[in-house]
Amino acid sequence: AVSMGINLLAEELELMYKQLEQRVEERTAMLREAHEAMSRMAMTDGLTGLANRLAPAARMDEALESAAAGGHAPALLLLDLNSFKQTNDSFGHEAGDRVLSAVAKRLREAVREGDTVARLGGDEFAILTPEATLDQAMAIANRIVVLLGHSIQLEEMSVWPQASIGVRVAEPGRTAQDLLLEADTAMYEAKKGRRGSIKVFQPHMLSSRQLHNQMAAELRDAIAAGEFVLYYQPVVDLASGRIHGAEVLVRWNHPQRGMVMPDEFIPLAEETGLIIDLGRWILRAAVMA
Repeated sequence: AVSMGINLLAEELELMYKQLEQRVEERTAMLREAHEAMSRMAMTDGLTGLANRLAPAARMDEALESAAAGGHAPALLLLDLNSFKQTNDSFGHEAGDRVLSAVAKRLREAVREGDTVARLGGDEFAILTPEATLDQAMAIANRIVVLLGHSIQLEEMSVWPQASIGVRVAEPGRTAQDLLLEADTAMYEAKKGRRGSIKVFQPHMLSSRQLHNQMAAELRDAIAAGEFVLYYQPVVDLASGRIHGAEVLVRWNHPQRGMVMPDEFIPLAEETGLIIDLGRWILRAAVMA
């Protein structure tokens, strides 16, 4: 009887141990799933369901490590929607969100399985292809241009979500930060051209952008230092020959570069928001002349 009792107790303890072990495994699996879900949420854009700005950097590092170990190089495409601010201003943020969601859906359709599509913020998106040649990266970029060429219907209005796209295929020894900067530089060059344009990164683009950034910084100081010169062009009535007034023309007398024409610095002033300060300086100088 004693032996039977001991055996029953041992079986009961073993059963309890197995149940406990099973509960621990279930709780561990639940915690793992919760952790993975939180990680996905932390790297997911709430509006579009795409990866957010945190995801591409981590995946770029993985892709670059794979390329260094003998795999194919990754490619990064950055794109910025044209005239998106105008859509927000004209139709409101809710309409803007609908455009972003529609664009996200089309970007998913343009990429290959295994590619990462991310929204970096605002109307800027990134596509990382872990292994791609330039031809393959360009094929994706061209598919995007085609897919974004179809209008998005908002109430009774149509929006045409064209984008400027910068393309960069990684070279040996480049870091994720290098890849991002170079793709962004190519995108910046694409924005200078017509809508829906694609630019592949070239080294000279970087020096051009550095000069642009330097001039932007110098422009602010130039306004404060009064480095601008005004010219007055008469406005003449051709029928009578009478002068009705004068048009004020502005030039930037740069200390090192000499006279800089408006077509170089006016777009820069508009882009940086300094156009208001420059306009005030011109008005003040013209009135006091």
